[in-house]
Amino acid sequence: MADKHATRVPTLLIGIGGIGGRIVRTVNYQLKDYDKQFVRMLVLDTNTNDLEKVRGDNIPFIQTSENMTVGEYLTQNTQFKKWFPVNPLINAKNLKNGAGQIRSVSRLGALASEGQHRFDAIKNAFDEVRRNVGDSLDRAVRIMIVGSVCGGTGSGMGIQLPFLVRDLIRSPHAIVRGLFIMPDIVEEVQDTDKKKSAVYVNGYAFLRELNAFNRAQTFQRGTEKLNIEHYHRESNDRPEDSTANQIPYDFLFLVEKDNVHDENIGGFDAYIGKAAEIVRAQLFASDMTSDLHSSEDNLIVSSVERNGMNRYCGAGISRAIYPEKENLRYCTLRYSESILQGYWLRIDRIVDKNLEQHKRQMAANTTLLPKNPQQEYISVFDKLTDPNEGEVPLEFGLLRRELLILPKSEIDTDAPEEEQEDADFYDEEIKNRAQMLFYAIRGYLENAYDTNELESFKNASVIDNSRLNNVQDA
Repeated sequence: MADKHATRVPTLLIGIGGIGGRIVRTVNYQLKDYDKQFVRMLVLDTNTNDLEKVRGDNIPFIQTSENMTVGEYLTQNTQFKKWFPVNPLINAKNLKNGAGQIRSVSRLGALASEGQHRFDAIKNAFDEVRRNVGDSLDRAVRIMIVGSVCGGTGSGMGIQLPFLVRDLIRSPHAIVRGLFIMPDIVEEVQDTDKKKSAVYVNGYAFLRELNAFNRAQTFQRGTEKLNIEHYHRESNDRPEDSTANQIPYDFLFLVEKDNVHDENIGGFDAYIGKAAEIVRAQLFASDMTSDLHSSEDNLIVSSVERNGMNRYCGAGISRAIYPEKENLRYCTLRYSESILQGYWLRIDRIVDKNLEQHKRQMAANTTLLPKNPQQEYISVFDKLTDPNEGEVPLEFGLLRRELLILPKSEIDTDAPEEEQEDADFYDEEIKNRAQMLFYAIRGYLENAYDTNELESFKNASVIDNSRLNNVQDA
């Protein structure tokens, strides 16, 4: 157990929005109890209804909303008015009901929650899991943020949250991965055309901002005006002195519905499950992923070649299914073959040998008559299954019990009472089981026919021929 313990790395999994919460809940359900001590999970959401489901699974959460309207938030936090869109209809929205696919509403709730120090729970969770691991080595911290680019919460918080997390944990070696569900998956669960359009708008805005920050890491032209909470941009006068981590995500998974062959794995729920599998493989299956993380560390060369834009990852999910039915069939056939060769064919071999020997005897003695093969088979079988002739193999004993008519004297006194009662029923003989089954079925049917209900149905089904003479009655 100590060696296995040493392979674990402190892990922080954060879900944002309703979809992020569903992915975290699925991972929590699938994760083994042993691995949970190395992991802390958190869900961030404005929607209290979604958070109730998280609470039911005993997963810590941060509610990024109060029972207040957007207008009330802006009145208490006037500094946000410089970027928040002016719209009286939005001002009347209550944040407890969610961001409503409006990115700015989610950002507003997150910033207000930060002012109330609610995000300190992220730092506390990180410190707790680090203590649990008891790590004396300064290894890279695994952090993964999951959600969708489609809703207001995920799209509105997905860019600044990784910067905030890095500031909170203050770990220079923190590697932040992201996994986000794309609009073509979420579209199918939207109930209006307007909502379907909104998920694509949010997705485009998220990816456009993400691309800008990825370009900014090499000080590409046009990125100098980027400004968002907790984003630390170094001066491009001396980029060689830059130490700030200027990108939101070191590695990012964007899960779309169709692959390059226009194939997919099903509906919305199937992709939630797929996302959870990717998260588990990335963060928790450490015995499988040591080579994977080493490969990520070696991407620095290709990052330089591509100006740091190779941050998008692919993931495939496979499942090893034990071929239970095929193995059962194989074992059954092999066992049947062994039975045939070892016992059934044993009788045939003895019969063939006896008949061949008798032919040779007939050649020497013309008075001998040919043997009947059927009678010879019965004779050999009787001898092999007769306990008076020696020890009877188990298979032959079972075969004798199933096929032969046994005299009552051979009743097993240790057999169940119902079998002994069957023997009494058949007087001096026990019929073979095939006959007993036939008699039992016949007796059941006879009893089934002899019921008042069936008799009433029978009487109601009798055709009154006299009424057939009248066309209307017929």
